[in-house]
This record gives sequence, C-alpha cells and structure tokens, in this order.
Amino acid sequence: MNAYQARKVIDAFEKAEKILQNRPPLPKDILPSYLKMLDKIYELDQKGKVRGSDVASALHQTKPSITRALCAMDAMGWITKEDSVTDKRVVYIVLTDKGREIYQYYIASYYSALSKRLEKYKEEDINVMMQFIDAFYQDLSEDPMKREEF
Repeated sequence: MNAYQARKVIDAFEKAEKILQNRPPLPKDILPSYLKMLDKIYELDQKGKVRGSDVASALHQTKPSITRALCAMDAMGWITKEDSVTDKRVVYIVLTDKGREIYQYYIASYYSALSKRLEKYKEEDINVMMQFIDAFYQDLSEDPMKREEF
C-alpha cells in the first residue's frame, strides 16, 4: 500500500467519525459511555444475572471505572444493585424501568432505524469493513506507531 492509499484509509475513518456525530443528541447528564454500558448490561441481562465484573470484562474496562459509572447510573435511577442471596460478596446490577426506557429510546430505537439504513448494503461488504477495522485496531493497539516510523 502506498502513502496515498494510507491517506484514503484515514479519510474513511474521519468520515466514520462524522457518522457517529449523527447520533441523536443526549441530555447533558447522559454520557455516551453510560449508554454503551447500559447497552451491555441489557445484553448481559438477557443471558442471566449481571455483575459489575461482567460489564467490565465485556467492555474491556477496569472495575474501578465501571464502578464509578454504575454509581452514576444508580444515582440517575437507571439501575439498582441487588445483593446475592447465596454469596454476600456478589452484587448484581438490575435495570430499572427508567433504565429500560432509556435503553429503548436511545439505543434500541436508534439501532433499529440505523439497521434500516444499512439494508441497502451487502452484508458481506459490511462484514469485510468490520473485519478490517477490528484487525487494524488490534494491530495498532498491540504495536502503536512510534515517531521514528515517520
């Protein structure tokens, strides 16, 4: 690949960033990271009880950062914490009605509308794009570019 093609890849990433900016505006007390976490809690909840450590693992985040966000979400009334009956060290995260409403409005509805927009593209093309982005991200994560390289 030559430098011109590399520039085109970065241009495509910049366009992708602009796509993300088209998401519906959020109230100032709702951070995008809270919605990402709410989405993951909802997903994990479909499989069974959810612990903070499950959310941290699924999102590749540290437990302290997840704990801070969960405390904020608890204060906003999106979740409650429920002690395990069998092991007092375990605390489960439970979505409240308000948390489910936020999920439905900001996540489920948005992705439903987005999926309709994506219907006109071949699934194979979408999968190739996702595989490339994942592989390139992994490559740069494992071996970040150093100033000496350019």
